Amino acid sequence: MHANAAITKEINETNETLGAILSTMQASGGGGGGADSDQVIIDLANTIINDVPAEFDVRAAEKEYPVDYNQSMNTVLTQELSRFNGLIK
Repeated sequence: MHANAAITKEINETNETLGAILSTMQASGGGGGGADSDQVIIDLANTIINDVPAEFDVRAAEKEYPVDYNQSMNTVLTQELSRFNGLIK
């Protein structure tokens, strides 16, 4: 993907996410008895945090798919698992 296209995609995804958060804030703003906007955001953040998967077991993957000169995809797999673990953290 071209660098500018990737930036545009990321900006669009960010705008969509922020738009969804703002729409939940506006939905809770009217009428009495509902949760305040801070609580709605806290609940949404907790939901997102609970949806984040556990870290991948890179050592188990290395045992199952050993890094070998003839199996370059195994190297890519373990590298990508390590990168995803960084994102998950």
